[in-house]
Amino acid sequence: MRVFKQKYTDRKDQTRESSKWYVEFKDHNEIRRRLPGFTDRGATKEIGRRIEKLVALQTMKQPDDSDTTAWLESLPTMSKQRLGKFRLLDRHAVAHTKPLSAHLDDYISRLRNNGRSEDYVKPTESRIRAILV
Repeated sequence: MRVFKQKYTDRKDQTRESSKWYVEFKDHNEIRRRLPGFTDRGATKEIGRRIEKLVALQTMKQPDDSDTTAWLESLPTMSKQRLGKFRLLDRHAVAHTKPLSAHLDDYISRLRNNGRSEDYVKPTESRIRAILV
C-alpha cells in the first residue's frame, strides 16, 4: 500500500500537488488500483489499512466481519462504487447505495435501448415515478 499526493500539470504548465491524498494498492487479482482519500494523511492511511484487510478477506474468500461491514457502511457512496468496480465489494452491497431514482433511470434507458416505443416507455416511467413519490 502506498499513500501519496498526486502530481498534475495545471493550465500554466506548472506542476502541482493535489489537495487530497491517494491510496494505491494491489487488489485480489494483483492489479494496482488507486483510490482518492481525504485531505488528512492519517485518515487516508486508515482507509488504506481497511482496504488491505478487505483485499485479504476477498483473497481468502471469507465474508466481511462486523467491523469491516460497519466501516463500509460509513464510506462515501463514490468510494463504495469504486470498490465495487474493483470487485472488492458485493454488487448487491453497492446497489444498495444507489438511489431509487437512479435505478429507475437505468431501467428506462434499458427499455429504450431494447427497442421499446416511446408510447410504451413514457407511461411506464410516469407510473413508476408516481409510485416512488
